[in-house]
Amino acid sequence: MPLVLSLIGSLLIVALLTQMAGMSGWSGRWRPLLLRSGAALPTMGAALALEALVAAMPLVPSWAVLVVAAPLIEEGLRWWLLQATGLTEPGAGTLAGGLMGVTETAFLVARGPSSPATLAFRALATVPLHACNGGLLTQGVGSLPLAVGCHAAFNLGFVLGGGIGYLTSLTALGLLAGGWLSLTMAPPERPIPSRQA
Repeated sequence: MPLVLSLIGSLLIVALLTQMAGMSGWSGRWRPLLLRSGAALPTMGAALALEALVAAMPLVPSWAVLVVAAPLIEEGLRWWLLQATGLTEPGAGTLAGGLMGVTETAFLVARGPSSPATLAFRALATVPLHACNGGLLTQGVGSLPLAVGCHAAFNLGFVLGGGIGYLTSLTALGLLAGGWLSLTMAPPERPIPSRQA
Protein backbone atom coordinates (compact mmCIF):
# COMPACT_ATOMS: atom_id res chain seq x y z
CA MET A 1 0.00 0.00 0.00
CA PRO A 2 2.77 2.58 0.76
CA LEU A 3 4.24 1.90 -2.71
CA VAL A 4 0.88 2.46 -4.40
CA LEU A 5 0.31 5.68 -2.45
CA SER A 6 3.83 6.88 -3.32
CA LEU A 7 3.35 6.30 -7.05
CA ILE A 8 -0.12 7.87 -7.06
CA GLY A 9 1.17 10.85 -5.09
CA SER A 10 4.11 11.19 -7.46
CA LEU A 11 1.83 11.23 -10.51
CA LEU A 12 -0.43 13.83 -8.89
CA ILE A 13 2.57 16.04 -8.09
CA VAL A 14 3.83 15.74 -11.68
CA ALA A 15 0.38 16.66 -13.01
CA LEU A 16 0.21 19.67 -10.67
CA LEU A 17 3.68 20.92 -11.61
CA THR A 18 2.93 20.43 -15.30
CA GLN A 19 -0.26 22.46 -14.99
CA MET A 20 1.62 25.18 -13.09
CA ALA A 21 4.10 25.30 -15.96
CA GLY A 22 1.32 26.32 -18.30
CA MET A 23 0.02 23.02 -19.66
CA SER A 24 -3.64 23.16 -18.62
CA GLY A 25 -6.39 21.02 -20.08
CA TRP A 26 -6.32 17.41 -21.21
CA SER A 27 -7.28 17.61 -24.87
CA GLY A 28 -5.86 18.83 -28.12
CA ARG A 29 -2.07 19.07 -27.96
CA TRP A 30 -1.98 17.31 -24.58
CA ARG A 31 -2.61 13.91 -26.13
CA PRO A 32 0.38 13.84 -28.50
CA LEU A 33 2.51 15.30 -25.70
CA LEU A 34 1.52 12.45 -23.42
CA LEU A 35 2.45 9.94 -26.12
CA ARG A 36 5.85 11.55 -26.68
CA SER A 37 6.43 11.85 -22.94
CA GLY A 38 5.96 8.09 -22.71
CA ALA A 39 9.51 7.82 -24.05
CA ALA A 40 10.61 8.96 -20.58
CA LEU A 41 10.04 5.43 -19.24
CA PRO A 42 12.58 3.57 -21.41
CA THR A 43 14.93 6.56 -21.22
CA MET A 44 15.05 6.32 -17.44
CA GLY A 45 15.49 2.57 -17.73
CA ALA A 46 18.51 3.15 -19.98
CA ALA A 47 19.93 5.65 -17.49
CA LEU A 48 19.63 3.19 -14.61
CA ALA A 49 21.27 0.46 -16.72
CA LEU A 50 24.22 2.76 -17.51
CA GLU A 51 24.55 3.67 -13.85
CA ALA A 52 24.63 -0.03 -12.96
CA LEU A 53 27.45 -0.56 -15.47
CA VAL A 54 29.43 2.29 -13.93
CA ALA A 55 28.81 0.93 -10.44
CA ALA A 56 30.15 -2.47 -11.54
CA MET A 57 33.47 -0.97 -12.62
CA PRO A 58 36.35 -1.75 -10.27
CA LEU A 59 37.68 1.06 -8.08
CA VAL A 60 34.59 3.23 -8.63
CA PRO A 61 33.24 4.19 -5.17
CA SER A 62 29.49 4.14 -4.62
CA TRP A 63 29.43 7.85 -3.74
CA ALA A 64 30.95 8.70 -7.13
CA VAL A 65 28.18 6.81 -8.90
CA LEU A 66 25.53 8.66 -6.92
CA VAL A 67 27.04 12.16 -6.95
CA VAL A 68 28.88 12.23 -10.30
CA ALA A 69 27.74 9.51 -12.69
CA ALA A 70 24.00 9.50 -11.98
CA PRO A 71 23.43 13.26 -12.45
CA LEU A 72 25.52 13.34 -15.65
CA ILE A 73 23.81 10.29 -17.15
CA GLU A 74 20.25 11.17 -16.15
CA GLU A 75 20.38 14.85 -17.06
CA GLY A 76 22.24 14.15 -20.30
CA LEU A 77 19.64 11.59 -21.36
CA ARG A 78 16.82 13.86 -20.17
CA TRP A 79 18.10 16.70 -22.35
CA TRP A 80 18.48 14.30 -25.29
CA LEU A 81 14.93 13.01 -24.76
CA LEU A 82 13.45 16.51 -24.82
CA GLN A 83 15.33 17.41 -28.01
CA ALA A 84 14.57 14.12 -29.76
CA THR A 85 10.84 14.25 -29.03
CA GLY A 86 10.40 17.97 -29.57
CA LEU A 87 9.25 18.56 -25.97
CA THR A 88 10.74 22.04 -25.81
CA GLU A 89 8.10 23.90 -23.78
CA PRO A 90 8.53 24.13 -19.98
CA GLY A 91 5.25 22.33 -19.32
CA ALA A 92 6.08 19.48 -21.68
CA GLY A 93 9.58 19.17 -20.23
CA THR A 94 8.19 19.16 -16.70
CA LEU A 95 5.85 16.32 -17.63
CA ALA A 96 8.58 14.22 -19.26
CA GLY A 97 11.05 14.88 -16.45
CA GLY A 98 8.49 13.99 -13.82
CA LEU A 99 7.65 10.73 -15.58
CA MET A 100 11.35 9.85 -15.53
CA GLY A 101 11.31 10.40 -11.77
CA VAL A 102 8.25 8.19 -11.31
CA THR A 103 9.91 5.50 -13.44
CA GLU A 104 13.04 5.65 -11.30
CA THR A 105 10.95 5.22 -8.15
CA ALA A 106 9.23 2.16 -9.61
CA PHE A 107 12.55 0.60 -10.68
CA LEU A 108 14.24 1.18 -7.33
CA VAL A 109 11.31 -0.11 -5.32
CA ALA A 110 11.18 -3.23 -7.52
CA ARG A 111 14.70 -4.08 -6.33
CA GLY A 112 13.56 -4.48 -2.74
CA PRO A 113 11.25 -3.14 -0.04
CA SER A 114 11.50 0.51 0.95
CA SER A 115 10.37 2.19 4.14
CA PRO A 116 7.33 4.50 4.10
CA ALA A 117 9.65 7.43 4.89
CA THR A 118 11.79 6.65 1.82
CA LEU A 119 8.73 6.38 -0.41
CA ALA A 120 7.35 9.65 0.94
CA PHE A 121 10.65 11.46 0.33
CA ARG A 122 10.79 10.15 -3.23
CA ALA A 123 7.25 11.36 -3.92
CA LEU A 124 7.69 14.77 -2.28
CA ALA A 125 11.30 15.57 -3.22
CA THR A 126 12.95 13.23 -5.73
CA VAL A 127 10.15 13.21 -8.31
CA PRO A 128 9.77 17.04 -8.17
CA LEU A 129 13.54 17.29 -8.73
CA HIS A 130 13.21 15.34 -11.98
CA ALA A 131 10.16 17.36 -13.02
CA CYS A 132 11.81 20.74 -12.39
CA ASN A 133 14.96 19.67 -14.22
CA GLY A 134 12.83 18.60 -17.16
CA GLY A 135 11.24 22.03 -17.32
CA LEU A 136 14.59 23.83 -17.09
CA LEU A 137 16.26 21.67 -19.73
CA THR A 138 13.77 22.88 -22.35
CA GLN A 139 15.84 26.07 -22.40
CA GLY A 140 18.69 24.33 -24.20
CA VAL A 141 22.10 22.88 -23.47
CA GLY A 142 23.05 25.98 -21.46
CA SER A 143 20.75 24.81 -18.66
CA LEU A 144 22.61 21.50 -18.28
CA PRO A 145 25.18 22.77 -15.72
CA LEU A 146 22.42 23.95 -13.37
CA ALA A 147 20.46 20.71 -13.77
CA VAL A 148 23.52 18.50 -13.22
CA GLY A 149 24.82 20.62 -10.34
CA CYS A 150 21.55 20.67 -8.39
CA HIS A 151 21.04 16.96 -9.03
CA ALA A 152 24.57 16.22 -7.78
CA ALA A 153 24.05 18.31 -4.64
CA PHE A 154 20.69 16.62 -4.05
CA ASN A 155 22.30 13.17 -4.25
CA LEU A 156 25.18 14.32 -2.06
CA GLY A 157 22.63 14.62 0.72
CA PHE A 158 22.08 10.86 0.55
CA VAL A 159 25.82 10.28 0.92
CA LEU A 160 26.09 12.61 3.91
CA GLY A 161 23.03 11.19 5.65
CA GLY A 162 21.35 12.46 8.79
CA GLY A 163 20.11 16.00 9.28
CA ILE A 164 22.91 17.59 7.23
CA GLY A 165 22.04 15.24 4.39
CA TYR A 166 18.39 16.25 4.39
CA LEU A 167 19.40 19.91 4.55
CA THR A 168 21.77 19.51 1.60
CA SER A 169 19.20 17.72 -0.54
CA LEU A 170 16.36 20.10 0.27
CA THR A 171 18.58 23.16 -0.32
CA ALA A 172 19.48 21.85 -3.77
CA LEU A 173 15.81 21.16 -4.49
CA GLY A 174 14.89 24.66 -3.31
CA LEU A 175 17.44 26.30 -5.61
CA LEU A 176 16.24 24.21 -8.52
CA ALA A 177 12.59 24.94 -7.78
CA GLY A 178 13.40 28.65 -7.66
CA GLY A 179 14.91 28.49 -11.14
CA TRP A 180 11.96 26.49 -12.40
CA LEU A 181 9.47 28.97 -10.93
CA SER A 182 11.30 31.94 -12.44
CA LEU A 183 11.01 30.22 -15.82
CA THR A 184 7.43 29.01 -15.64
CA MET A 185 5.97 32.06 -13.90
CA ALA A 186 7.61 34.61 -16.17
CA PRO A 187 5.08 36.72 -18.10
CA PRO A 188 4.90 35.86 -21.80
CA GLU A 189 6.86 38.09 -24.12
CA ARG A 190 4.75 40.64 -25.91
CA PRO A 191 5.14 40.72 -29.67
CA ILE A 192 6.87 43.81 -30.99
CA PRO A 193 4.37 45.81 -33.07
CA SER A 194 5.42 46.19 -36.68
CA ARG A 195 6.00 49.67 -37.98
CA GLN A 196 4.25 50.62 -41.14
CA ALA A 197 5.66 53.27 -43.41
